Amino acid sequence: MERLRVRHEAVWQSRVETLLEDLDGVERDQAVAELSKLMAQARP
Repeated sequence: MERLRVRHEAVWQSRVETLLEDLDGVERDQAVAELSKLMAQARP
């Protein structure tokens, strides 16, 4: 089960990195800000 979690984590990390690389500077900054908000909400 741990191996599956690690694999899913790697897949999503790759997807997010690709998305961010395809954005221009302003769009990237906005996306990072939104992702940071989501991460803050998801933390226990």
